[in-house]
Amino acid sequence: MRAIAKERPEPGVSIITRPEPVPGPGEVLVAVDGTGICGSDLHAYEWVPEYAWLAPHLPTVLGHEIGGRVVDANGLDVALGVPVAVRPAVTCGRCVACQRGVSQRCPYRVRIGLERDGGLAPFVVAPVENVYALPADAGALAPLVEPLTVAIHAARRLTLRPGAPVAIVGAGAIGLLLVEVLRAHGAGEVVVVGLTSDEEGGGLAVARSLGAVAVVAGSHEARALAGTREGVIVAAGAPAAVLDAIALADRGADVVVLGLGIGTTPIDVDQAVRREISVVGAFGAVPPDWLDAIGLIAAGRVTAAGIISHDVDLEDGEEAFALLAGAHARKVVIRP
Repeated sequence: MRAIAKERPEPGVSIITRPEPVPGPGEVLVAVDGTGICGSDLHAYEWVPEYAWLAPHLPTVLGHEIGGRVVDANGLDVALGVPVAVRPAVTCGRCVACQRGVSQRCPYRVRIGLERDGGLAPFVVAPVENVYALPADAGALAPLVEPLTVAIHAARRLTLRPGAPVAIVGAGAIGLLLVEVLRAHGAGEVVVVGLTSDEEGGGLAVARSLGAVAVVAGSHEARALAGTREGVIVAAGAPAAVLDAIALADRGADVVVLGLGIGTTPIDVDQAVRREISVVGAFGAVPPDWLDAIGLIAAGRVTAAGIISHDVDLEDGEEAFALLAGAHARKVVIRP
């Protein structure tokens, strides 16, 4: 089968030929209908220094935002042919983190699409416990379930009163998913702060269509919101996003950072102390977040309308990565 892989520790990806995978004990075979390209895939594509840890695992098929159908249950009690999403984190289940229900912190965790072959291919193998059935009419949203779980996990890190005004810094796919997630969690006015490229590329327009107020970072409208948000989530991978979030935060607010690739960021700690702002991280998701994501989709509370901007054939995958690298897309889904 053809697949999009990271072959070498240098910029770029390749389209390679791989044998069709065979499920082992406790695993199933998923026929991939669509896999989204994530920011972490883009970091691997660009081969930023923070991704040098991936070198020993190369070559590896990328892609962890996977939607498809189980076509080989390998003797397990799993329905065939129904839409599914695949949780990419394969954890040990035995360590302290797993036993405490925070398996995203498992030190033995490996990820489908990074340390092991992922979904930018016609077929992928996954442990049966990592495969989640979706509502019958939700197949088109399947590649967005994984980023939706990340959004849900980050929202849980906020302490909000009902109706509290909140902000999201970043108008990419997760930032846009957070609009509906925060509204479902009872937030009041939701503000999305993006870049000029998000205005030009339609991301801020999608945010407005989902019910948010959307502004460009550094604009008069953005500056007028300083100190007004009871919770802020950083869904962008740049130091400036963290600084923008702290500026937006009201006294006593939580600032949750889920963006990766930010690196070292200078923060005025005195301001955080005097205003009692809590800055916390949010990483990945845990199984309950997946169940909540499916519930929100089933209830129609998350539609993700307009978030997928490009559907691309696998053979055009290299161009798809270049499209994202040039900030010309919100969410690209590869359809193997």
